[in-house]
Amino acid sequence: MAWRNREVRVARAFRSRLAFATGLLDCGGTEGGRPVEYTLRLTLGLTRTPDGWRIVQEHSSEPMPFDEKVEG
Repeated sequence: MAWRNREVRVARAFRSRLAFATGLLDCGGTEGGRPVEYTLRLTLGLTRTPDGWRIVQEHSSEPMPFDEKVEG
């Protein structure tokens, strides 16, 4: 599996100790011997420590295509 960073930006910083970053992560690899590529949304929660910024929360998800009808 290969990870390629497309875009990450700091969305908000609170009182200089807490920040959130969002971005898109391009991924690629193989599934069942076939090459695949897809893009994930990425959200990180960070906190500032005496040793620097640390990730304390991470979430990623694959966006739904806009051209597909969602049932339910």
